Amino acid sequence: MKIGRPKFRSFRLPLLDAEGWEGALRPAVRFSGLALAFSLAVVFVCFPAVSAVAAEPPADSSLAAARKLLLQGKYAEAGEMYAKLAAREPVAAAIGQARALAAVGKTDEATKMVSGAAKEHDSAGELRAESASIALATGDLKEARTQADAALALLPDGPGQAPARWVSAELDRRAGRLDAATAGYKWFVELYNREDEIKNPDTLHYIGLSAAQYARWKRLSDQFSFLVNELYPDLLKLEPANWQAHYEAGLLYAEKFNEADATHEFKAALALNPQAAEVHAALASLSLENYDLAAAEASLKRALEINPRLQWALQLQADIDLANFESAQAVEHLQAAIRLDPTNEATLGRLGAA
Repeated sequence: MKIGRPKFRSFRLPLLDAEGWEGALRPAVRFSGLALAFSLAVVFVCFPAVSAVAAEPPADSSLAAARKLLLQGKYAEAGEMYAKLAAREPVAAAIGQARALAAVGKTDEATKMVSGAAKEHDSAGELRAESASIALATGDLKEARTQADAALALLPDGPGQAPARWVSAELDRRAGRLDAATAGYKWFVELYNREDEIKNPDTLHYIGLSAAQYARWKRLSDQFSFLVNELYPDLLKLEPANWQAHYEAGLLYAEKFNEADATHEFKAALALNPQAAEVHAALASLSLENYDLAAAEASLKRALEINPRLQWALQLQADIDLANFESAQAVEHLQAAIRLDPTNEATLGRLGAA
């Protein structure tokens, strides 16, 4: 099957009943909505911090090798290789280095890396999009909007705008501009439907995130089945090392109360990248849902060893604290998360509860 087929259906489906949800994916193992809330937090918060360039995957062997190291979680090695390529490929190298830094929580350094490169290459919209993505993840929403708008002005309409379009839609969602956010997510669906073939894994990554959100809001059950059974497998055929495809499929399974397949996908993601902090946090959320606090603690410890600034991990640590009736300790973890992003609603809600 070619990448990009079958196309998404038109959006005129009936409202979904409970039986329809189970039919949308493989047989489900039920657990409560706690993991759903946390899964959505990762989709909307963590991924923008490590967003990818929407240009075609690097044909240059050195760039391809650096990207492979990054996908494998060898962040230091990837950063070093990108640095060596800076003179020849300044834009791609800066973004690669920034992504390697952000993956281990060095978002301040990632911001400086990208903003410095943008000053030297002010016509490179990809750098503006990466800046917008990092700003969104750190709660600097004004800067995220400025950089996303600048990227959209510099980049031609089409797949290259995917990272900036995603940030823009997320900013609209956070601000409660739901009509604008819906239009933003639908842009990705329309992009997928009008393109004969999309060979870029990063573009498919954003299409998957946006199509899932659009399907949630429009009650399009068959789109979830399409994502986990067609789009993400196709993405993996295109780029077998792309751990995010397994991770995002796992989040969708978790959202639909299918713990068994969610766990399978998360472990498949870790097999590709053992240093993916988000995946360790996702496994912690499943353990926490089953009240296996020891397993949750172990997964969170690993997540925070990799990325001490992973907000979801700090939120989950606070949930464990609350489960142990240690509200003061929960507040400490949530205050640490607030310092990373003062606008994060999941953190603010927990802090209020604590």
